[in-house]
Amino acid sequence: MIKFRIGTPPVQVFGIADMGTDLTWIQCSRSSNNTNIFDPKKSKTFRNISCGSDECGLLDETRCGEEEQPCDFLSYYRDYATFVSGEAAAETFTFDNNNNNINSNNSNNNDLAIFPEVVFGCGYKNEGKAIYTAVVGLGQGPSSIVRQIGGSRFSYCLTSSNVSAGSRIRFGSDAAVTAGPNVVSTPLKKAYSFDAPNYYIRLEGITVGDKRLQFVGGMTPALKRMGNIVFDSRTSSTKLPSEFYNQLESALVNAINGTSKRVPDPRRGPAGLCYAGAVPTDYPALTVHFEGADLALPRESTFVEVVEKKGVVCLTFLPTSEFPAFGNIQQRNFLIGFDLQNRKIDFLPTDCAKVH
Repeated sequence: MIKFRIGTPPVQVFGIADMGTDLTWIQCSRSSNNTNIFDPKKSKTFRNISCGSDECGLLDETRCGEEEQPCDFLSYYRDYATFVSGEAAAETFTFDNNNNNINSNNSNNNDLAIFPEVVFGCGYKNEGKAIYTAVVGLGQGPSSIVRQIGGSRFSYCLTSSNVSAGSRIRFGSDAAVTAGPNVVSTPLKKAYSFDAPNYYIRLEGITVGDKRLQFVGGMTPALKRMGNIVFDSRTSSTKLPSEFYNQLESALVNAINGTSKRVPDPRRGPAGLCYAGAVPTDYPALTVHFEGADLALPRESTFVEVVEKKGVVCLTFLPTSEFPAFGNIQQRNFLIGFDLQNRKIDFLPTDCAKVH
């Protein structure tokens, strides 16, 4: 979640950080009696935008007719089971530098970064499987918050689940990951068949101890220019094609070799790799190999206790028949920098609880 404020006077909002969408949208209210969400009528800096405006042209999913009409938007979310619709607008966004480290030419002190005229979606109708108060779009498109306030850079550092310190996100010049011997980089790739806001990279394999498992997938020269896995801030566990996942699971089972009691996965039934009690300690480390970047994963990123059943720990990789995704559990305790201009992602092993 990203904490920020919107409007004048500012209203505090917590938004889900999503790298799979461009548009930042907030649930709005047309009723002055509703104090739980943003009421644009109470803000001095709120401005509607029209279909004929350049700002409206930034958005992909508009429903426009005449140029003078309001710039209405309709955004389907994730699995198309949730959607939000409303009016695009421009408004002042304020971020707390104590939590987010964001540069702005309009900062009135060292604690606040103020950005006027940010284009966003004021959502009046939000229906589907999941209802959200706000989503912060961190995609690569022109309407994303990255492009509007950060230029072409942002970075974040996700803390482990067992620490009290919060995670950090930075935009702009402060987001650069300083080059050094421990920094590795992988290039951003194109999507297979469509222009999407997602961050695609190329997974080459995973090493379990000294056994390297080659990623199953097309490696023709044409496909090497495209991504085979999406780098995702919303997905928790990393999702791999079933054939490749089965190789990984088998290698780990052989490494653990019966020293811990295997139990059914409470999330998936008999399938899956779970153990009773504490996290197994006798398995070798995992190294994820992206193009140009090898990430040695911390042990706490491989097995975690599941919320479905206390005392059961499960592998944080899952099989999927959909497009693979590198989840946020495996991203913990890395400073991860996204450079859209130079088309790369940088990684630096970091104790994220100590990042200020």
